[in-house]
Amino acid sequence: GVALLIKLTSRGPVIYTQSRVGRNGRRFTIYKLRTMHHNCEVASGIRWATKGDIRVTRLGKFLRVTHIDELPQLINVIRGDMGLVGPRPERPEIVTTLIQAIPRYPLRHHVRPGVTGLAQIQLPADTDIESVRRKLALDLVYIRNSSLWLYLRIVLGHFLNVIRFSLRWIRVLLSMTGATSIIALVHAGSSACA
Repeated sequence: GVALLIKLTSRGPVIYTQSRVGRNGRRFTIYKLRTMHHNCEVASGIRWATKGDIRVTRLGKFLRVTHIDELPQLINVIRGDMGLVGPRPERPEIVTTLIQAIPRYPLRHHVRPGVTGLAQIQLPADTDIESVRRKLALDLVYIRNSSLWLYLRIVLGHFLNVIRFSLRWIRVLLSMTGATSIIALVHAGSSACA
């Protein structure tokens, strides 16, 4: 159904593939339902999506809000490239820039990337270096506090996020010992997870 709608509403393939950086810096191909106009980066170049991004199709907006576009990533989970929970994998071209701007960025590559994560369900999509810093802080808190209990809370938080449940209550669900480290981790001088 969704695949047919993508085909009928915009030109290009249904499944979009892209190179991403995974555990230990290994590259892999990620799979997503296409939400942008085909070959849109020929004109725009490689960059993050922004609010009201004209590259995103009408149907793509819905697929992104509901996270339906991420369903093909279950293939990545089955293949072992990703887990259900972990830091979101980034594109190699962007990772190179981020490592120069945020030296601690590679620490998130100590674990498998995830379809969802502690940062993704609490913060909006990356738009600049500062937004990446905030997400990195949460990624490192997740790595340091990793447990089955936290994993299950993140999965539940993801589903609550999809149905547009109050973010305040999702944060209550995710509260944990050591969460105050988030503030320290945002600052370059923090030694947590080193």
